Amino acid sequence: MEYLNTFRIKKAKILIENGGRTIKEVAEEVGFSNYNYFFKVFKDYLGMTPLTYERYYREQQE
Repeated sequence: MEYLNTFRIKKAKILIENGGRTIKEVAEEVGFSNYNYFFKVFKDYLGMTPLTYERYYREQQE
């Protein structure tokens, strides 16, 4: 399960970086049916929520 979640979070990071999707759409696309669980797993792996990561990534691109 840990390998699968790691794969999903890596894919989610790419989708967030590419833009054009809501965080909820990203969660569903990478295989999380529970939005809150996606937030928890994402934060556990990266130390920040998907929304925070999205803002952080956008700031780095400026």
